[in-house]
Amino acid sequence: MTGGSAEVSREALETLDEKKTPLNAHAPDSWEEILAAFENDLYGRGRSEHTVSSYAYAMKGFGTFYRGELKKPGPFVARIQETDLQAFIQYIRNDRHLSATSVNRHIAALRAFSTFILARGWHRRLLARDLKTYRVNSSKMEPR
Repeated sequence: MTGGSAEVSREALETLDEKKTPLNAHAPDSWEEILAAFENDLYGRGRSEHTVSSYAYAMKGFGTFYRGELKKPGPFVARIQETDLQAFIQYIRNDRHLSATSVNRHIAALRAFSTFILARGWHRRLLARDLKTYRVNSSKMEPR
């Protein structure tokens, strides 16, 4: 489970999440290497070029936000917290004024990334478990 691109069931991830498994010592050192591994995993699972580039764009944005807006070093993948993801969503909604569709795309990327780093053993928790998507056809953007 720590190296391949095999699909991992949600139940297996929740079990991993509950066990607080030890971190894998072989996590890449740089954010760029982590994102490259994430992209390779997405391709390995048959995701489209559009999905991979969209998720990569969202995660590069998260990395910039993490260092710039949150003023945290890294991001060091094992230190990312749920509140960091929530702050990023609030930032792209309120400061960057992205549409509900764009925000939902970023949430999908954060969910996939969270699953990826948990399955690789690079994080102990399923970080994006509680992120809510937004209604697209509503005049007000509100969680579903």
